[in-house]
Amino acid sequence: MNRQNGDAPLIATNDDAFQSKVSAMQAGYFEDFALSRMAEKYSGLRTGFGGFRRPPIINRGTYARMLLKETLVEAFLRHSREAGKVAQIISLGAGFDTHPFELSDNAKMLPQFHYVELDFPQVVKDKITLMDSTFSGKDSVFTACTCQKEQSSASGIIHRKEHPTAENTADTSKDQSPQLREEASLYSMKGVDLRDIEELSSVVDGLDVHPEAPTLILAEIVLVYMQPQDSDKLISFFSNRFTGSRAFMTIEHTLQESEFGRQMVQNIASRGSPLLGLNCYPSIRSQEARFKKLGWHHVRAQSLLEAFEKRIQNRLALNKIEMLDELEEWRLIMTHYCVVCATSGAGGVRLLNALDLTRYQDVPFRSYKNQDKNRE
Repeated sequence: MNRQNGDAPLIATNDDAFQSKVSAMQAGYFEDFALSRMAEKYSGLRTGFGGFRRPPIINRGTYARMLLKETLVEAFLRHSREAGKVAQIISLGAGFDTHPFELSDNAKMLPQFHYVELDFPQVVKDKITLMDSTFSGKDSVFTACTCQKEQSSASGIIHRKEHPTAENTADTSKDQSPQLREEASLYSMKGVDLRDIEELSSVVDGLDVHPEAPTLILAEIVLVYMQPQDSDKLISFFSNRFTGSRAFMTIEHTLQESEFGRQMVQNIASRGSPLLGLNCYPSIRSQEARFKKLGWHHVRAQSLLEAFEKRIQNRLALNKIEMLDELEEWRLIMTHYCVVCATSGAGGVRLLNALDLTRYQDVPFRSYKNQDKNRE
């Protein structure tokens, strides 16, 4: 099978993820300026689009994954502030994610960063098209932004939309990008096949990321769609590529040899995007062993249910947003995913401790936004 043609169902999972996030937002789980604006334009760019609405159990699961991922990103950024360097976040299979714009919108409360998104070239082209149709003039989330749709790349400065400054509009040439101005952060996205390590290495070389800078790798339900030998090479690549304090966070499916798990695998495979890595790494323990084997010195893994219950103690309050009756099914679904955090480099144990979700127990989602509003 031609790899490009065979990837079409996998590329389509981005649309499903985007629609689920919009549904959770519209249900009231969170606010997101960029996501809301992009959703308005999205339906006009997708023929046969049937709407965003998802069942409550899907909305809450989407919220849970967003909450856990964003909590760990915020924890990493705050921890990296101590290093006195611009933190780097590299998001694999990022799709139409709007999290970097939300982070930059509250730069006074968080350190500066360089946020890099890598995905299939077609996904990056589609995101550029969507962003071009959504943001213009004073509504732009970028300044000094260069978008090259045909080359599947974009780069520029993202800034606080309420507080644009003259400094934000300065040139972002390669020799200046590491020295960011106040309230500004860098954003880059690039199309690349993550299974091709040689191509990936070349792309990373051209993105002005620094091996010694604090770096967080994100992969939310990405590795499991790859052949194990390809995803192993990817994990090992990022372990060896950077020399400073670094972390890898991933959310993955687990199998658990249950009837529910087998049905889940069959349902996903029927859409043309099978979970290729699941048989090789079916459990939480196998994920821990995998990362240690591939060069990550300190690893913590737990089910999505355990992680979510550590993060949110007052879970009944979520019923005020949307009533969830299928509690047994909810727990079953959440135990068939896991969250893995792995660290290496100087201070790896300290970094892993900083990523402990119990430190953020019942802290409001996107707490930096609430703190920022209180200061104004």
